[in-house]
Amino acid sequence: MRRASTLGPPSDEEIRTRTRRIRIVSYSSMAFAVGSSRAWSRALVLKIRNRARFRGILRNKCLASKKKRVIKRHKVSREMSKTDMLRRLVPGGAGMGICGLLEETAHYMTCLATQVHEIDLE
Repeated sequence: MRRASTLGPPSDEEIRTRTRRIRIVSYSSMAFAVGSSRAWSRALVLKIRNRARFRGILRNKCLASKKKRVIKRHKVSREMSKTDMLRRLVPGGAGMGICGLLEETAHYMTCLATQVHEIDLE
């Protein structure tokens, strides 16, 4: 990553960018290590690839079009069930049944715990 020409501590934006890149690299390495046998790993790889393509498309558009867009989000307050929360947390969980979701969640948690353990060792 390129550093700005100014000396001193990095800005908040630089820190956010580094954090985002580290997270993407760690998730992609974890997903590629597991392979395509798990739905969450396939969903993560697909998400990362689509983001890279989408960012390339966005770079070609001018900033004026971004300023003109107005995004309105209406948040509906409804209580989510615990399975709905799990579906949102596990990549690719939206299209799974409860049994498959629980299996994928267990495997995903194991991989995340291994990743944290590896980071702690370094």
